[in-house]
Amino acid sequence: MPRSRAAGVVAAFGTGFGQQGAAPPRPALEALNEALRAAPAYPRMRWTGAAVTVAVARSGDARRDLYAELAQAAADLLGDPAVTRVRGCAGANCRLLFLPAHPNRRWCSPDTCGNRARVARHYRRHRG
Repeated sequence: MPRSRAAGVVAAFGTGFGQQGAAPPRPALEALNEALRAAPAYPRMRWTGAAVTVAVARSGDARRDLYAELAQAAADLLGDPAVTRVRGCAGANCRLLFLPAHPNRRWCSPDTCGNRARVARHYRRHRG
């Protein structure tokens, strides 16, 4: 998948892709499907010396495998009903998306973005 297509998939999430019943942009779906087709997943069995383990492997090169793994994660998220609860972080200059554990949560991380917002609010109250 060309870099521009991968960037298009990532950008689609910022447009409400999959949220509140919004229709996903066709180019974004095509890019996801293209990435999934480029490195199909298959079960791979290995002997560890004590037991047989089964893990998912991919048939592409490292770059295609990475795109396919990211596309699979996006497909899993977008196909999950919880996608309607995904939010963008309210932190200044933060572009992260998160699935809030509590309905009032506004930041991707209370320890980083949330703390920055609280410190800024405190500074505004006490400095003028």
